[in-house]
Amino acid sequence: MKQVKSSLAEFQFNEFVIKRSLFERLDKKISKSLGIFFIPSGKFDSQQNRFELFLGVRIKDKNEALKIEIDAVGYFILRGEQPEQLLKNYLFRNAPAILFPYLRAYISSLSTLSGAVFPVVLPTLNMTNIGNELETNTEFI
Repeated sequence: MKQVKSSLAEFQFNEFVIKRSLFERLDKKISKSLGIFFIPSGKFDSQQNRFELFLGVRIKDKNEALKIEIDAVGYFILRGEQPEQLLKNYLFRNAPAILFPYLRAYISSLSTLSGAVFPVVLPTLNMTNIGNELETNTEFI
């Protein structure tokens, strides 16, 4: 049997924390047509090679009977020096794509346990679209 040596990835997801969670449901009919908005920002500490991704998710239905607001932080570690383009790919493309499934599951659980008429199950999304906004809103220290 051939042994395969494994090594740690250069970019690692360390943990995430929900900083704020709001679930508001009014006594109106909830529309299944949902608007989903993201508020991304970040902080990269080059001395510790640590990236903090702040990702806000805002969800409203068309009738404004349902409002969900989640603010989360994902913590990532980089190993060693990275070329600028690779660093940008890790921070602005990969980090949101890694964090989003955790927020998606949290929102689904939150809406299901709240007794909402239907659980809010966000679709799988291509998170690379927020990369430019995240890059603009990232502080390098």
